[in-house]
Amino acid sequence: MNINFALNPNAVKILQILESQGFQAYIVGGAVRDILMRQTPHDYDICTDALPPQIKDIFGSLGFKTVLVGEKYGTVQILIPTSGRENGEFFEVTTFRTDNEYIDGRHPESVNFSKNIADDLKRRDFTVNAMSCSVDSGGIITVIDIFGGQSDIKNKVVRAVGDPCERFSEDALRMIRAVRFSAKLGFEIEESTKSAICNLAGKISLVSKERISIEAEKILLSDNPEKFLDLSDLNLLKYFMPLLDEKIKQNQSGKINRVKFLEKDFCVRFAALFDIYSANADELKKLRMKNSDIKNITKIVSAVSIIKINSDFLKSKIFLKRILRDFGKYVSDSALNIADILYNINALGIMREIESNDEPYKLSDLKINGDDIINMTNGENNKNIGFILAQCLEYVIENPDKNARGELLEFAERLL
Repeated sequence: MNINFALNPNAVKILQILESQGFQAYIVGGAVRDILMRQTPHDYDICTDALPPQIKDIFGSLGFKTVLVGEKYGTVQILIPTSGRENGEFFEVTTFRTDNEYIDGRHPESVNFSKNIADDLKRRDFTVNAMSCSVDSGGIITVIDIFGGQSDIKNKVVRAVGDPCERFSEDALRMIRAVRFSAKLGFEIEESTKSAICNLAGKISLVSKERISIEAEKILLSDNPEKFLDLSDLNLLKYFMPLLDEKIKQNQSGKINRVKFLEKDFCVRFAALFDIYSANADELKKLRMKNSDIKNITKIVSAVSIIKINSDFLKSKIFLKRILRDFGKYVSDSALNIADILYNINALGIMREIESNDEPYKLSDLKINGDDIINMTNGENNKNIGFILAQCLEYVIENPDKNARGELLEFAERLL
């Protein structure tokens, strides 16, 4: 298939340089898929029959910086100087290869270099990612599609290359990646591919929790985050988040279809998931996420719960300022976003009014501080400083016009 598409000129330059030296060179993988879907590729991976030392010699002799980033797998990184980019633009160029036995269920123990692009394509995960293309001098793109990737794009299908059981036995992470591509592209997973995932789901235990966490994040941040439920349907979720999996199987809530309207924020969407299914966010620890993310997600879930229970008070600035005081701006905004989209509880307008008026809701907003309390008591009763400041904050939350130094010192003195 020949098509016209505005390719990255630096990627084209690399192809032309390799071809001028008598080597084959192709753009491969996701970039070809994106081109066929008339989307701008984010990354360009390039394959060639040139060996890594030859790649380094060719581009090094032309003055380009080259780094051998994956000697075992034949990958050379090339830096192309680019106007508007201080550090230029990096491209990875990899030698055609075939993979030997996968010992750990994730990576081949070794690879063999090849002179045939077909060898390289047949080891890839899904048909939509197993295409390559060349570019002629006129800019016309010729696509090589051995496994029917173009047909699967047309039919919106995610299909494993060749035998799906072999593909998933080689690299178990591909099972979750099938769901991720389904979510990213809005495609359905093909039946034999789906069946192989269900049968081999237990192999996901071979994959590090950090890698699983990255894929789960990409699913939730896609335009089709409801596809996260496919992890449960395909028997995968129970191996890394069993309690959430159990909750999902018990509660087929339609609210999951509203998650796509939430902010594309990882913590917000994960918090929404745990709120919808009344699951314990502590299970996030099993995915070895950053403690700060777990803390934020847990707080957002708690804040959403409080907002739902007290929805009748949401038109009260006092209530909202207490939410801001207790949870902070990020968590409060996130919780109100979830309350609005999932439960039609809308208070963001009042929250913005509080912010635009600079109404006090945190200790640092007060016109007095701990030193003032210490001076009032000559250093005595220091253990009461926190309590007094908290009472002063509650006072100005209810009476924002009282946030004046004289007023607060008088109020603090009455407390003392």
